[in-house]
This record gives sequence, structure tokens and C-alpha cells, in this order.
Amino acid sequence: MMHSGPIRRARSVSRRALVAGGAAVAIAAPLSHAVAQKGTIDSGARISGSGQGPGEMLSLVPKGLLPAGDMLFDWFDRKAHFNAAGFAYPLQEIPPVEYLTSVATSDPLIQWAASEEVRDLLGFAAFDVDQVLCVGVPPNTVVIYRGGVFFGDLAPIWEAGGYEPASAGFGDFWTRGQEAEIDFADPLQRMVMARLNNIALLDGETLACATTATLLEAVVRHANEGGVSAAESPDIAPLLERMPEGTANVVGFGGDVFNMSDTVASQVLLGGPDAVAELEDVVAESDAAVGPMPRIRAAIGGASAGVKTGDVGDQSAFLSLLPLSGDHAGNAADVIFWRYEHMTSVVTREPYTDVFEIVNTAETAVDGPVVTVTFSGEDAGRAVWYRMMIGRDVLMFAW
Repeated sequence: MMHSGPIRRARSVSRRALVAGGAAVAIAAPLSHAVAQKGTIDSGARISGSGQGPGEMLSLVPKGLLPAGDMLFDWFDRKAHFNAAGFAYPLQEIPPVEYLTSVATSDPLIQWAASEEVRDLLGFAAFDVDQVLCVGVPPNTVVIYRGGVFFGDLAPIWEAGGYEPASAGFGDFWTRGQEAEIDFADPLQRMVMARLNNIALLDGETLACATTATLLEAVVRHANEGGVSAAESPDIAPLLERMPEGTANVVGFGGDVFNMSDTVASQVLLGGPDAVAELEDVVAESDAAVGPMPRIRAAIGGASAGVKTGDVGDQSAFLSLLPLSGDHAGNAADVIFWRYEHMTSVVTREPYTDVFEIVNTAETAVDGPVVTVTFSGEDAGRAVWYRMMIGRDVLMFAW
């Protein structure tokens, strides 16, 4: 079978990279699922999606693997996203670009979704799998693929494509480098670096991948022996419990993303002392009107399934924040909505009310210890919430 295009030079996948544009380019050739003749599994053997949410998949990861940095994890339910948009999944045709513009994922395979070489090496490609969870920050990353593919049949393909079978105290696995080695003569590592260096089956429909064998061991032991999971983290659990129904894509953030010092530093670079003084004045005005912003412990942002530009319906995006103190959610909501009405973006220099539309209110945003800001469907389709995060355009939420 012909390759869909020349092999692209691999590049490190940033946890801040918005995949939408890159993914759209990567799948610019037809996705073929007639792969049985290549030695991969027959599409008739595909299992249906597990229907599980990010909390269930995060329960597969030990709490200790959540990073202390700004980007904690991301989860994408591809099957739900495309089914809600009217596409049969697994995809038999290329989705229009707008169906990807709302998606945020650091899945290392997403930019190579049309590559037949990936399927030759792994037995599957990005859009064959129902759900993906990515945890951690390179080089310490774990990726879990679930549903759509019976991974239990693929060991011969992995070994033919360069993986070596290995065994350790935690069980059997396959490796291209147990210490995150990268060889640019390796066709898979040229594309995904070390992200898929070590792989193991958690069950027939769930594949765990890690940069190092040590990280993989932590996941496999957790699956076999139990323990406190990432889903049970006090930073994450309250946010997941209040996640809007119909969510198909979620990204988790550490509270330091919203530290005002980063916003001040950006103003030093962009406008010097005058810009910093202007920022301090507007924050002082906010503090006088509604009080200071409580410190943020963690946040998740996401979008509902089927989001696309030009057909908003009931689709939406959200950003939920967990203040450090559980009884400060009301205070945080008052600050966020006051700043939305009165402040200007430090990135675009436009009033926030011109940058995006919020469709809920301070009174309806609070649910227990969590504050949720809901964006319009049009803004969801443009991934405004995520562009704000990666651009550090967080003055509205900064503490």
C-alpha cells in the first residue's frame, strides 16, 4: 500500500501545542482502513468504544505520575467527537478542518494520522483508536490508547516494526529504548521521538506507552496492584465530578498557570514599566471592586463533542477552576466575571468581551468548590479557551 506522503521530520511535541492546525494538515490524504492485507488486524475485529470518561482513564495512572508543572494531562474521546458530528467512526473519510479546530491533544500520533508507515509499524493509527489519554510533560510522559483496536493481536507487527520483546518484574512489554533513547534512523522515533518507546498491554483493548521502562512499570503495577490514582488527586477529583455532560476533550492545568507573576513578566517584555504600572492599576481596581482573586489550585478546560465552526447548536467549551480554599469559589466567580466585563486582554489588547462570549453568569458558575466559565459554541469551535491558556492570556483568572 502506498504511503500517504513523504515522512515528515519529527519534532518534539510540546504539551502546549494546539493540535488543530497540525492535525488537519497531517490527515490531508484519505484514511484507509483496508489494512488486513498489510498484516494488521481486520477492521471487523474492532471493538466498540468503552464509553468511559477522563476520570475512568485517569484511574489507570498512579497519582504520582501527575506532573507538578502547568500542563497535567489531556484526554480526547475521538469516537464521541466525530459521532456527534455525524461521522461514522472509525473514520472512513477525512473530516473537514473545522471538526478539528476545537481539539487539544498531545497524542504523538495525531500529526501522523494519515501515515501508512505508522500503521505498518504499530498496526493502528491515531483515528483507529476511540480514546487517548496523555499524562506528564516530556520527557516524562505516559500515553494510554483505549478502544477501537484489539491491541492484544498486534505483538507480531510491533516486533516486525522494531520493538524488542522484554520481560521485567512487572511483566512483559515491548521496547525501542528503555531509557528514552532516540535514534533518528528509527522510522517511528523520527516521527514521535521517545513517546512510544515502551509499550505494554493493560488489557486487550488498552495499550500503555511510556518514554521509559520505569514509567511504564509504574502504570502496569498500578493496573495490577491498585493504589491512589490520578483521578483521585484532590486537585483533579472535584473538577472531574463537576465536568459538563457531553465533554469529549479535556486538558488539566496546574494552578501555577494562573500566577499573576507570569502576566506581569509578559508585560515587562511587551511594554516595559509603563505596561506593568497600567496592569497594577487595573488589578487594584478589580481588587477594590470585588476583592482579590483567590489562589487557584488546579483547573480543567474542555469542549463538548462535535464542536465545529458555523453550527454551534448546544455545543460549548468550558474552563473550570478549583480555588485553593474550597469556600472561595464564590469569590473567584465574582472576580472572574468582573474582570471579563472590565479588563482588556494583555495579549490581543482587546476587551475580553470582544475576544469571546461567556454564556453563564457569576451566580450560575459556582458548583460547590468549583467555578466553571462556559464559552459560546462559536468560541468552542475556535478553541478560544485553549488559545488563551497556551498564550498565557489568563489575566481574567490570575491570582
